Amino acid sequence: MAEALKHIPVSPDSELARALDAAKSTGDPIAVDTGDIIYELFVSRTQPATPSDVGIARSIAGIKEAAGSWKGVERLDC
Repeated sequence: MAEALKHIPVSPDSELARALDAAKSTGDPIAVDTGDIIYELFVSRTQPATPSDVGIARSIAGIKEAAGSWKGVERLDC
């Protein structure tokens, strides 16, 4: 299973945000210097995952189908 990416907020008007924006257009890497080390970043743009209408409909159907099926269950062993 892939690990979730760590999200770090960056002010849109910062030098880093402007460099990232330029890099996504050019495909060129950028160098981030922390003073101790320089990190070379290769930028790829990702979109937040949004559920599709079909996925939502399947989820609703599954929830309705399972509704009440745990009646009488006192403990779940996970």
